[in-house]
Amino acid sequence: MDYEKISRTHIQGYPVKMNYKYLGIVLNKALDPRNSVIMINNKLKGYLSRNDWIVKKFFTPKSLITLSRYYQESRIIYGLNPFLDMGDVIDIAQKASLKYLRSILGLKHNVSSRRCRLVFGLPKLEHNLLVRLVKNVKKYKEHFGEIPSIYNRTLEEYRKWSGLDQPLTELPIEYLKSTVLNRSISDTAAKEGINVGTRFKEVIEKFLYRWPDRRENLLIRYIIKFGFFDPRLFSECELCGGENSRTHVTNECPYFNGSRNRALEKAKKILGQNALSNLEEVIMQAYFAPDPNWSKKQIRELVDMTKTFVADLYMSRKKKTEVEDTRVSDDEPRKGGKDQRRANTPLLNFFNN
Repeated sequence: MDYEKISRTHIQGYPVKMNYKYLGIVLNKALDPRNSVIMINNKLKGYLSRNDWIVKKFFTPKSLITLSRYYQESRIIYGLNPFLDMGDVIDIAQKASLKYLRSILGLKHNVSSRRCRLVFGLPKLEHNLLVRLVKNVKKYKEHFGEIPSIYNRTLEEYRKWSGLDQPLTELPIEYLKSTVLNRSISDTAAKEGINVGTRFKEVIEKFLYRWPDRRENLLIRYIIKFGFFDPRLFSECELCGGENSRTHVTNECPYFNGSRNRALEKAKKILGQNALSNLEEVIMQAYFAPDPNWSKKQIRELVDMTKTFVADLYMSRKKKTEVEDTRVSDDEPRKGGKDQRRANTPLLNFFNN
């Protein structure tokens, strides 16, 4: 074996490298771009600390999502649409992108990725990339009169997944985009046991996250099941001792009877129904699947009712915790005076984010 040739740094003037950067994408010898995604992700980690500087109450959630997608996601997914057949690479990019989205929204890293996307009606990253790939393939066909065969298998697999009869490259791009992204969101919702209606997009775009409203930060946490009613964190309701869950807190916990009754009365008035009893069901329907017969005024009022009720949940629980923590502090020796006692009170300011 010629070890001298193996140890060469150049062959006929060309450098010997394990990775090569081509059109902004770092590829290894197997034409795998995972190193490119990892390198960009490492460069972007500084944003995780910068996101903490943002005073989130002055931004709408929609604005924060736009910032994350522009500064972080766009860099992570740059040039990845030709590699849709490499599922593990796309998964790495998806996880990295959601990490920055959760960070800028002030959510914990262990919040469900599916629910985080679903609450804002965001499709999976691979389906966004699919639309880009089809656009590029159509442009290639316009210039060269043929479709590159290397993508045939990938495009056919996604055609079957989408349920479309025609080849994806023969469909109008706007129709394809709407069909693919709606199917992506519906699949995500189905895994969470949620029915997404035809007016979900209308609710997200017209009635939520357009103006700075502190209640909406709490609504996001409620929909993704993040907080004191998360059974993964607390198996028992700390307020009444019942089995903990969002359903329990919304429909059953006696500590919230006042807030629950006010919300139900308002919902009955808005919808003109007297038989409403499952408040969580009303909230989830108003958010994800409004009735086609509901007027815009009814949806707007139901959304406002939901935001008020959710804010009452978190703030009522916070006040109770605050009182109990104050009692504990009063029983403790005053080692550091008033400031020390205040520092030892573990209060969570839900409106800070």
